[in-house]
Amino acid sequence: YNRWAASRPFAGNWYAIGAERVERDTIDDAELAKDRVRQLLRRYGILFREILAAELPQLQWAKVFRALRLMELSGELLSGYFFEGIPGAQFISPEAFRFLQEPLPEDAVYWLNAADPASLCGIRLEALKGELPGRIPSTHLVYRGSRPVMISRRNGGALEFVTPPDDPRLPDYLAFFKALLTREFSPEKMVAVETINGKPALESEYSGALREFGFARYHKGLELVRRY
Repeated sequence: YNRWAASRPFAGNWYAIGAERVERDTIDDAELAKDRVRQLLRRYGILFREILAAELPQLQWAKVFRALRLMELSGELLSGYFFEGIPGAQFISPEAFRFLQEPLPEDAVYWLNAADPASLCGIRLEALKGELPGRIPSTHLVYRGSRPVMISRRNGGALEFVTPPDDPRLPDYLAFFKALLTREFSPEKMVAVETINGKPALESEYSGALREFGFARYHKGLELVRRY
């Protein structure tokens, strides 16, 4: 209950304020659409039809496409074929295009939630079919450079490693769990791993690395407890 209550808006009596209807002309509507495009670019970095499929109606492809073309003509956006496997037009800002020219640090380790705007989980692209898990908030992906090395489902309940058990960077991949336990908003009290690559956690060849990291045995598998 406390976790749920902390996510609610401020307590008090709320009232809807009646606003007079403001008449907008075609120019106003065009500027509003451009502002929406700018917000979407801050969210995703690149825009194409499939990535906007789950957005609100006013933010979907059909509603912003005209603004995208106008912003391309003015030089605010670029369109082209920036990523393979994406059918149709793709739009990015000139800043994002310059960023794409820089090599990705292949030794960098980072993680993200499957439901994060930066995640491609759940995006309906044929090139990604079967490659990524569903867009579920309790699923996380750990990357090393451009490739996933670990997928965590059910907040760590089921792990899938896409790297050998003797990978020397395993402690870096597992550091994601400390983030789950120590984050400022709604941290987990513990991470309980029950299966690893489909096998019981205690029988997995990865169990040794988890124990060295700080996991301890419990009746269903391995657990990492938050220390206050």
